Amino acid sequence: MSSFRGRVIVVVVAAAVSMFASSAFAQGTAGQSSPPPGTVGDTMVVSDAALPWFVMTGRIALGGGSGTAEYDWDVNFIEDLVGDVGGKETVDIEDLSHGAFIAEAFFMPTKARHFILSAALSLGGGSGTAVSNDVFDDEDYSYVFRTLSVGLGYQWFFGPKKNTNLFAMTHLGWGAYAFTVNFRGAEETSRAMGAFTYDLSVGSWHRFDSGFTLGGSLDYWALSYSGRAGDGGIIDTEVNGSQYAVRLNALAGWSW
Repeated sequence: MSSFRGRVIVVVVAAAVSMFASSAFAQGTAGQSSPPPGTVGDTMVVSDAALPWFVMTGRIALGGGSGTAEYDWDVNFIEDLVGDVGGKETVDIEDLSHGAFIAEAFFMPTKARHFILSAALSLGGGSGTAVSNDVFDDEDYSYVFRTLSVGLGYQWFFGPKKNTNLFAMTHLGWGAYAFTVNFRGAEETSRAMGAFTYDLSVGSWHRFDSGFTLGGSLDYWALSYSGRAGDGGIIDTEVNGSQYAVRLNALAGWSW
């Protein structure tokens, strides 16, 4: 009988210890919660809906390239200057520098924010050397332009917060172009002529938690222009020209 009582006591004590241990474990884990959905480690994963739909930026573009233009002068005027060379001549613009300031607004209209639409205002210019077979002999040449452009692109996101991107874009723009040439000691500036631009670019920017955005890009930029350059002197001519530049862009702005 005493043996039976002893076994009963052991069973009761073991059960009590087991219940106490289970209760203590439950209390110890009650204060711990599993990571909420949408997290990786301690970092919150940003959903597509939280990504910015609008980025306002300003950028500086610097580069260089070359150009060419066909000048169609009055024949008598050219004969007086350089002899009988005919009315038309192709002019090469060499060692052409390029600089521009561009204010650009980027819109991401889709839910996933991958597609980009943009509108940009560009103001810029540069300088080089005008060279031709007969008329221009290493003459100083400079230019200015202004354009309004629309852009289309696509971006890919990186990181749990999706705050770094890689983008590819193209722009088409319309505006005005004018040049100045120093011919035989006399500086002549053309009137503004109609211009068309396009570019292809690839780049990246990083969006900080505050919304401040910083990045850069590399692009190939081209401009064509045509029109009546002026009514007197060396610019008394019809011009049809084009030029290009490879540019590095530094970008800063704010995301919403």
